[in-house]
Amino acid sequence: MRKLFSAIVAISAIIACSSNTVIVTSHDADITITDDSSAPDSSVCNKPCGGSCCSTTSETCIANTCCRNSEVCGASCGCGAGSCINNACCAPTNICGTSCCSANEACFDDGKGTKKCVKDCTASSQCNTSIGECCSGLDANGRCSNAGTTWGCIPYGGTCTGLQICRCSVGADCTSGSCAPHVDPNTLQPIGPYVCKANDGGRYNGCNGLTTCSNNLCCVTDGIANKFCASPCINDTQCGGAKCNPYNFSSSSCSGPNACGP
Repeated sequence: MRKLFSAIVAISAIIACSSNTVIVTSHDADITITDDSSAPDSSVCNKPCGGSCCSTTSETCIANTCCRNSEVCGASCGCGAGSCINNACCAPTNICGTSCCSANEACFDDGKGTKKCVKDCTASSQCNTSIGECCSGLDANGRCSNAGTTWGCIPYGGTCTGLQICRCSVGADCTSGSCAPHVDPNTLQPIGPYVCKANDGGRYNGCNGLTTCSNNLCCVTDGIANKFCASPCINDTQCGGAKCNPYNFSSSSCSGPNACGP
């Protein structure tokens, strides 16, 4: 025991120190001890984020949350069911090809592989008529339809030929001067909305300047002076999906007072 104690006491103090090595001497030999101070310290975070520590190579700190780089979209982390378009999240209902439509736009598909956002509308007067646009009916896929579920400002003709209907409020919105209820192509009932029609006295077409209509229809006038040829009625059951409405019959050879309309 005395010899062991003497050996311990005989060890001298540290006499040399490099950046990674500490040398301790005794009477008999030098003892080399390697210092591990250059090894990474797990207690140090190189990319703090809120209460977490993000990976320096695969994550980005967004709103105090570590977000995988593959999910970063501008200032958002992930877009859920939507898509990242132009560095911003776009809701599924607003995705239009490579664009994201705003709340006042509709997605138009020209049927030739191109989709684009167009101004939505309720009447052609809201469109750029100087370049031939009208408020056209679009189906659920954004293509021109005579049974539109949405409406957008589309140039008249072109890819929409034969399917295009132009929405209106009054006759002044239309080149024909006639604005009348849209007839559902399947039920043939005047369910609306109002669209531009020919002024020829045909079924639910205009009758401006006329007093008679074809097929025993009546030339009626609605509350905002739109004149069109309508089916007379007594109650709603005679109008299918439309309604039996009161109209002005002063320009008609019919007695009235009701006809089928939206």
